[in-house]
Amino acid sequence: MAGYFGYANAGDEAILATMLRDLRAQRPGVQCVVVSGDPEQTAGAYGVWAIAAHDIGGIVDAVQGADGGVLGGGGLFHDYWGCPTESLLTREHGKIPFFAAFPLLAGLTGRPCMIYGVGVGPLLTAEGGRLTRGAFEQASVATVRDEESLAVLRELGMDAGAVQVTADPAFGVRVDTAAGRKVLSDLGVDPGRPAVAVCVRSWTIGVAAGWVEGVAAGLEGFAAQTGATLVFVPFHRLPYETTDDVGAAERVMARMRPGTRVALVGSALAPEVLAGVVGACDLVVGMRLHAVIFGALGSVPVVGLVYDAKVASLLRRLGLEDYAVALGEVGRLGERLAAAWGRRAEIRAALGGRVAELREQAGANATMAVQLVEARPPRRARMPETEWLAAFALAQTRKLAEQQALTERLASQAAARRPDQFTDRTAEVAALRRQVAMLSAQLSTLTDSVGWRFLEAAREVRAQLAPRGTRRDRFLLKAHILLTFFGVIFGV
Repeated sequence: MAGYFGYANAGDEAILATMLRDLRAQRPGVQCVVVSGDPEQTAGAYGVWAIAAHDIGGIVDAVQGADGGVLGGGGLFHDYWGCPTESLLTREHGKIPFFAAFPLLAGLTGRPCMIYGVGVGPLLTAEGGRLTRGAFEQASVATVRDEESLAVLRELGMDAGAVQVTADPAFGVRVDTAAGRKVLSDLGVDPGRPAVAVCVRSWTIGVAAGWVEGVAAGLEGFAAQTGATLVFVPFHRLPYETTDDVGAAERVMARMRPGTRVALVGSALAPEVLAGVVGACDLVVGMRLHAVIFGALGSVPVVGLVYDAKVASLLRRLGLEDYAVALGEVGRLGERLAAAWGRRAEIRAALGGRVAELREQAGANATMAVQLVEARPPRRARMPETEWLAAFALAQTRKLAEQQALTERLASQAAARRPDQFTDRTAEVAALRRQVAMLSAQLSTLTDSVGWRFLEAAREVRAQLAPRGTRRDRFLLKAHILLTFFGVIFGV
């Protein structure tokens, strides 16, 4: 199982917790191996085997030893920050190349793989689009969480019938409202006053910097009119600009007048408890997609801050499109908050039925995953003459990762020594650096030349491999593609 797990994002942790619970409910005794940014935390929290995201050898072993693979859910396929194809299956992989690697590995090893309730888009680069299409074409089963994601895939030339629309897996999270109320109580939130859960994140792409001040003003005005307490609920807690929700909350709070009632959830909470905090409030202002989901699960009126189309899409599915506020129009926030507050009883009543439907669709993802693995589809047949080429590709991937890891260790050791202690290792480290640079360049050439061209060629060849073709014809066509693929490694 792979996704954005182990990176201190409450929404993605909710996805993992729900996926595991649903899979275990349908298939007791199932053993899951999860690729994680924090394998120790993931293993302890969920009772799974966990592999570090940079452990390429461990990932290849896990894929080869599995009966099937699952990628998702969450908004995995976007390229706001580019699509570094040269990082594919290296220790530095990230973004779309990281996620696309798993369906591609499954295809290379002949294992079935499901892309599980993911979001797709925006895709701003040609590389991102091609690699996304390649990943979906390698998947045995694929589902997306909304119609907008399916539309992006259609624009890439995907067969619309090959992908099913379900819902975000986090709709299946169990909400611990009692624990959430205790958190609010411990923060000193007065239960006799309205409480507004506020979830903001840092965002600078395509918007003016003034949106932070506008959000602060809208929240402050609403709190003054209603006597509400603004409870800031961080969802992502990594110390980087785009993932530090605590810092984003503090920037909004710093722009409010003294005397405004505010509280900040200062520590990380389990997904079901965080959902309980949001669900125990009377109104939600959600910028993070999963804050909107958690609010809906508690039948709490939600006003969405739309920084990405996925937020507007979800609000539409929930029937809350009237409460979507674009970051460029945050001057409307106070007005929309007042409108949602005035219709809160009506909104609560309507959300129940919509959420029940989305929860059922989210659960369908697990059913499809179990059916895929239990069907034990035959592994993709390869001719003996080409089987070794697939093994060679995996071996080369391992070799590059091992060389990178060795260089990192030696460089770290060298940096920690005094100059007179590592003179004898300088040449060795320099040689290893040259070797890694050479291998990295080869991999970059491989991914740039083949990462999508190979997939496009494979699509063309599938049409040519007619049943009437001779065994020799089929072998020559497959061998031509594979030799082209691996010839890049040797520069021939």
